[in-house]
Amino acid sequence: MHQPIPWPLQRSSMKFARPAESKKPGSNCWERARKIPKRSCGQRLPSIIAQDHLREGETKPAVEIFELNLLAYPDSADAEGSLADAYLADGQKDLARQHAERALALLDSHGAPASSWTDTGEYRGEIRRDAEKILKELGANTTN
Repeated sequence: MHQPIPWPLQRSSMKFARPAESKKPGSNCWERARKIPKRSCGQRLPSIIAQDHLREGETKPAVEIFELNLLAYPDSADAEGSLADAYLADGQKDLARQHAERALALLDSHGAPASSWTDTGEYRGEIRRDAEKILKELGANTTN
C-alpha cells in the first residue's frame, strides 16, 4: 500500500483524464501539471512513486505519473527516459522509442539540465545508457 501523496499526483485525480487528452493544452491534467510549483516536490517524488508502481507491475498508473512529470518538466531528459521505460513496460513500443530518442536528443543538446534535481556527468550517462538500452531492445539504431 502506498502512502498518501499530495495533490495533483493522487491516482484519483488522474484517472479521469485519458492519456491523449492529458497532453493537450487546456485539459484538466495539463493545467494541473503546469501549476505544480517547481520546488514543491520536483521530479524526484513523482518518479519514486511511478517507479514503485512499475516494480509492482502496475504500468498504467506509472505511465500516467510519468506523463504528468514530463508535462511539468518538458525539457528533462530524465523525465523522457523514465516515461520511455514505463511505455516499454506497458508494451507501447513506438512511444517507448520516441521518448528514448527524445531523452538522447535532450542530453546531446546540453540545453537544459538532465533533471530538475541533478545534472552530473554520471547521471547524464545513466540516462543515456538506459535510453540506449531501450532502443537496442527495440532494434533501433543508437549510434550518435
